[in-house]
Amino acid sequence: MTPITIPYQALRALWLLEQNNFPAYIVGGSLRDALLGIPPHDWDVTTPARPEQMMDIFTAAGYPTIPTGMAHGTVTVLIDHTPIECTTY
Repeated sequence: MTPITIPYQALRALWLLEQNNFPAYIVGGSLRDALLGIPPHDWDVTTPARPEQMMDIFTAAGYPTIPTGMAHGTVTVLIDHTPIECTTY
C-alpha cells in the first residue's frame, strides 16, 4: 500500500480536538481520494464533539469556522486557508 500524506492543517484539527478530549479521525471522500492518489480538495474529520464545541475549540485557537451544516453536525474550520470539514459522529 502506498503511504498517504495528511497535511498539517488536518493534523492540527485532529490535535486540537484530541487536546480537548475529543477523539478525531480522518474519514470520507478525502481519505478515499488520498488512498487513490487523488489530491483531496478538503479534508473530512469525525469526532464526538458537538458543532458548538468544535466552533469553540477552533475559534479559541484562532481559526475561523463556518457553520456548514449544523443540522447534520458539520462545521468547516479554515486552517491556513485549508478547509477541514468536521462532523459529529
